[in-house]
Amino acid sequence: MFILNPDQQFIVSEAVNWFKNSSELIFQYDGPPGSGKSVVLNEIVRQLKLDIYKEVAPMSYIGAASLVMRTKGLYSSRTAHSWCYDIVQVPRKDSNGNIIYKENGDVLYTTRFVPKKKLDEDIKLIIIDEAYCMPLSMRPVIENFGIKILACGDQNQLPP
Repeated sequence: MFILNPDQQFIVSEAVNWFKNSSELIFQYDGPPGSGKSVVLNEIVRQLKLDIYKEVAPMSYIGAASLVMRTKGLYSSRTAHSWCYDIVQVPRKDSNGNIIYKENGDVLYTTRFVPKKKLDEDIKLIIIDEAYCMPLSMRPVIENFGIKILACGDQNQLPP
């Protein structure tokens, strides 16, 4: 069991208040490595009484970070792409926009990421770890779900 320091307690309190009372979509905090960001994330979820398996969508842009999140209690963590996009088959086109065909006349397909329209209806909170690594181009995709977003990271790491 961890005992939160005063700064961590403040962040938890502010995040819980934001979730319950604010119309703002995003709450963000940061800290250096080892400052307890993951402990704070888990405490926020605990105080909100959210089901970590059904009501929270923990994600990171980097797959390795998603795996680390799982080891720290956010068991359903996945990459942002797997949470936010579907992969669809679309006809491959040349530089003029014409569909490309194989020698046998069949259409040549490629895959494309298509933003999901919504997440599971039970999801009440999106958690983004290593938020500073998330490309800015993904922000509108994530915000379009209309679900509150709790973002944390270390601003001294790679920029988006």
